[in-house]
Amino acid sequence: MSNASVLIDTSVWILYLRGEARAKEPLGKLLLEEQTYTSEIILFEILRGAKSKKDFGILQRDFGVLPRIVLSQKVWQSAFSIGFELRKSGINVPTSDTLIAALALSRNCLLLHEDKHFPLIAERYPLKCMTL
Repeated sequence: MSNASVLIDTSVWILYLRGEARAKEPLGKLLLEEQTYTSEIILFEILRGAKSKKDFGILQRDFGVLPRIVLSQKVWQSAFSIGFELRKSGINVPTSDTLIAALALSRNCLLLHEDKHFPLIAERYPLKCMTL
């Protein structure tokens, strides 16, 4: 993963925040090398799962320092198209996963995830994705 920009999906952040060893080392390294990106949709998914107002504030502060890929009009248009084409092919992917894939595609980032939907998208689009 060295020298590549990496968008970290919510599924991996959850493992990291729970202290799971398989997520701690790779994410720790990526964070130190300043290779990670996040976005509003990922931050939304993380913050809505906060256990308390205090945890909400800590998470918001900590994630606020990560560079973000913005959900621009171009990313939205890409997500619209991806969602439509997948659905027409009989594949139903959650809206948030479609947006996250469109974000990774927009920046040609590697998407680090632990989610069953991203490989389905990668079969049809040039999404570079990897699991832990």
